[in-house]
Amino acid sequence: MARGIGKLLGFNLPENFRAPFFLSNFGDFWKRWHLTFSVWIRDYIYIPLGGSRLGELRTSLNLLLTFVLGGLWHGASLNFMLWGFLTGFFLSIERFLNSLKFLDKIPNIPYVSFAIKYLFILHVYLVSWVLFFTPDVSTALLVMKNILTMKSGLELHTLETGLYVGLFTFLFHSMQEWPNAFSGFTGYKSVLLAPGFVLVLLIMISNQSGNLDFFYAKF
Repeated sequence: MARGIGKLLGFNLPENFRAPFFLSNFGDFWKRWHLTFSVWIRDYIYIPLGGSRLGELRTSLNLLLTFVLGGLWHGASLNFMLWGFLTGFFLSIERFLNSLKFLDKIPNIPYVSFAIKYLFILHVYLVSWVLFFTPDVSTALLVMKNILTMKSGLELHTLETGLYVGLFTFLFHSMQEWPNAFSGFTGYKSVLLAPGFVLVLLIMISNQSGNLDFFYAKF
């Protein structure tokens, strides 16, 4: 929405999310997610600390410090600090395993190996991000417990809403990841735009979630 409104006003804002859920590893996620934030903490925190130029141990420490400070940038709370620490920890462990060529020693079964790795990384990230979206650590631990024990927790309002979210997320990600595959539709913009707009509007009306503030409004 920000980029679209910016274009209407004559501004070309940078792309901030680039198909983040098409990630291939922990590091790849941060090359896709919140790019302006990622580039800022890289240029103004990570690189001045020494980046990856001072050995693996110092690199791991720099990653931890960078993301802890990045977490605190979102808010001065223990939740954000722990979220940043876990993010830096995941990136550090991944770098360490890559240096040992650990993943090369695991048997590679086409598609199956990728699916297992993808689901593992995605779920580790999603569970850790509970810290980001909960007000305190005790609530975060309760939600994590409910997730890991398959108990009722913070759920989508309906299965239908979840299906729409998944469908649109996949569609938008695909258009970002493989733009050339959709280039053939550009000639039909004038025909597809109006019914597409009406369809999205009807889906939004039929799946209202109540009076909820957009999460990032607090920032």
